[in-house]
Amino acid sequence: MSPIFQTSLLSDCLFLCSSRDLVTKSREVLLAELETNSTIDRQMLVLQELIKRDGEDFQTREGTLKDRLNLLYQRAAYDKKWSAVRRGAGMLKKLVDSLAPGITTILVSGKVVSNTSTTEVPLSDHISKHQEDS
Repeated sequence: MSPIFQTSLLSDCLFLCSSRDLVTKSREVLLAELETNSTIDRQMLVLQELIKRDGEDFQTREGTLKDRLNLLYQRAAYDKKWSAVRRGAGMLKKLVDSLAPGITTILVSGKVVSNTSTTEVPLSDHISKHQEDS
């Protein structure tokens, strides 16, 4: 089994294990958990459960659940917690119409896009490869 596949299975298991326990907790316990110093990923899961139960307009001491979700989404992006960013983007219904502008920006900055990562490559290599293919 490849390491990437093992990592994916592990993260799926951690998500399922950590989200299952939220279903049985009361609203008060979940709100209290948001106030504690739990991880950004855990807070995102708690918010997801609360929004599923009570809706995004449910009022807390710090504002609506949607307000809290927006703040946590921004914090996750700033801290580069990408799994929390993806979850938050899904809950906020953020969509990307096209990947083309993002890919163009990456290529212009001298990076090569692959299925798993980006790597540094001089822009001249891209241009000469493109000219050879034409």
